[in-house]
Amino acid sequence: MLPCAIGVLLCLSACTTSANIDEIWIRGHFRIPEGTKLLKRESNPEHGGTFGRESLLVQAEFQFTDEQYKDFLQRQLVETAWNKLPIAETLYLQLDEIDRFHRVDFKRFDAIPNGYYVCETTSQKGIFSDKKEAPTTFFRFPMNNPDKDFILGVLDSDKKILYVILEQDY
Repeated sequence: MLPCAIGVLLCLSACTTSANIDEIWIRGHFRIPEGTKLLKRESNPEHGGTFGRESLLVQAEFQFTDEQYKDFLQRQLVETAWNKLPIAETLYLQLDEIDRFHRVDFKRFDAIPNGYYVCETTSQKGIFSDKKEAPTTFFRFPMNNPDKDFILGVLDSDKKILYVILEQDY
């Protein structure tokens, strides 16, 4: 029985790609309602190498139905806990410094006329930190000493689209 269970686990782990894990992690972090459509997901690097997925960048977009959108607003307390767009210039400067390879066009969110954003960093603990004394905890910007790991969520209220950028640096 045990060899059969191990075989099933190996098969499942082989079928779960890094990109799928990225999506699952983002959905869980933002508490995205079940059934919300994934419009786009780009993960770079797609797969780990010798040293894992160094300089990981994940960009994703989720499309809400009207009901999912209302649910999401309540789950995340968006209207009270998130910031109204546009993104503050000071945050752009911090993100530009953190995104040292300039792989993300943060200014594209300036075109969204109505919405909210939230940006969090891990404060030098690492998004996927395995240190028992330093569990992964996100802190809201602004911070005195931001880490090179961050997650940015931008919600377009008119189109009901959530844009997510996750960047991790080793």
